[in-house]
Amino acid sequence: MTQGDLVIYSSLSVKKYILENYGVESHKLRYVPRGIDTEYFNTEQIDQQWITEFKDFHNLHNRQIITTVGRITEWKGHDDFIRAISLAQKSNPRIIALIVGGVWHRKKDYLNELKKLAISCGAEVIFAGSHTHIREIYELSDLVVSPASTKPETFGRVAAEALSMNTPVIASNHGGSCDIIINKVNGILYSPKNIQELSHNILSYEHMSFRNMREHIYKNFSLQVMLKLEIDVYTEALKYKE
Repeated sequence: MTQGDLVIYSSLSVKKYILENYGVESHKLRYVPRGIDTEYFNTEQIDQQWITEFKDFHNLHNRQIITTVGRITEWKGHDDFIRAISLAQKSNPRIIALIVGGVWHRKKDYLNELKKLAISCGAEVIFAGSHTHIREIYELSDLVVSPASTKPETFGRVAAEALSMNTPVIASNHGGSCDIIINKVNGILYSPKNIQELSHNILSYEHMSFRNMREHIYKNFSLQVMLKLEIDVYTEALKYKE
């Protein structure tokens, strides 16, 4: 992937990794972030009936819903999320945690470990499984957490999608999330694996005035932006073949 006349990277962390590990000359690198469908991830498009039925089924009315979205795998930080939720719920029992994401057959044992962890921590957590109505999940959530721990997100799609829905985000401070989250402006960044810090942010985010959420995504991470930048790179690459 690094042998082309030009090389595309999707986040500043990927750029750093390429430069440090593959010896690519920096003048060959071009930034093209992953694009978010901002027309789909739009509060005006939500299915309110689905949200009501989902809340009824899980008894989520009058609760403060803190959600993490992502497939069940170790580096996504579900264990840190559960531990932080447990601490936060001791101060605010209205909090309920929602874990949304599918599990590969190879990760079923890990899912069981997470469920046991929630019980041992005394954390109130709903394991909702995989859902196609992710837009509505973001809408019904008061806060979305992206707790990637041992491995950073290459881009940070969940953070971008949630912000496109004007839902505030807390994300671990590494990887692609750092390009998307402007700390204490449109979200919060915290030190990876720092459970105390994550718990504190979960409890205190309500007292912050977030702004520039959807606007930031629309301006910098929409499908239209991605396509324009991608086509610009291909157009430039064609000059090397003339």
